Amino acid sequence: MIVIGRRHLTTVWCVALLGILVGCQSSPSERAAGSGTDVASLQATTGWVVSRVDAGGHMLNVNCRGGGSPAIVFENGLGDNLGTWFETGVAPAFPLVRTCAYDRVNTGTSDRVPTRHTGRDSVRELHKIMTVTATPAPRVLVGHSFGGLLAAMYAGTYPAAVTGLVLVDPSLPADVETYRLIPERERISAMAQEERNPERVDFFDTLRQAEVLVPKAVTIPVCVLASTRGGAVPPGWPAADVVAARKKALREFTAQFPRGELRFVDSGHYIQTEQPKLVIGAIQRILEIARDSSR
Repeated sequence: MIVIGRRHLTTVWCVALLGILVGCQSSPSERAAGSGTDVASLQATTGWVVSRVDAGGHMLNVNCRGGGSPAIVFENGLGDNLGTWFETGVAPAFPLVRTCAYDRVNTGTSDRVPTRHTGRDSVRELHKIMTVTATPAPRVLVGHSFGGLLAAMYAGTYPAAVTGLVLVDPSLPADVETYRLIPERERISAMAQEERNPERVDFFDTLRQAEVLVPKAVTIPVCVLASTRGGAVPPGWPAADVVAARKKALREFTAQFPRGELRFVDSGHYIQTEQPKLVIGAIQRILEIARDSSR
């Protein structure tokens, strides 16, 4: 799931990819943490350690605190920064375990690079961050939107390092199939817009990578939270077919996991903003499952 309606893209369709639609507005993290002030204040009073980590020629902003296992690692939506997990208290809600949030390349206060990259690159960089910051495995990964897809890809790449996933209105490998429902002219425009995303991610190549990687993570407990509300579908899109395809893809994705749970939530795309307690509860459940499995 991608939100492309950010402050510098307000003249284009503002679409959370494939069925869950939002209005043209800045993201919650952009409003809350664009200046870094609120997050910095929180960090100063709750023990978060801010680091600059070399992820392969560029530096990423990483915030971690605490100890205890399993660790919790947050992945942001496309173009978002780590503030999306701080503004409603989701990241600070787990003071007794090791918790990390970070800004991917071309987001937040991390470095900007001109070259395009894919989800595999982001997965590799996250793994390096975990090593440099001494964040031990196993880990529970919590990902929103495109970050949910990356979390699942990380689990498929390093299954022994992941003990649970919480995916908040995530992008799915099957998203590319749903594009075929859109009339050709609108489809070409929408796909081109996706490729002009602020992170310079090759989105469709990442979906192809995810098709291979995600099935390697199916033994891991997963909780998928899917939003049910959004704005109007752009003119010319077959709204009912797109929404039905999205729900079908969510069910099929979750069914791959023997310990998978799918919950539809009365919320817009940013569930962690509208219903933070629900997201916190989902993380707590996955933590409990992970702890029970390790006994």
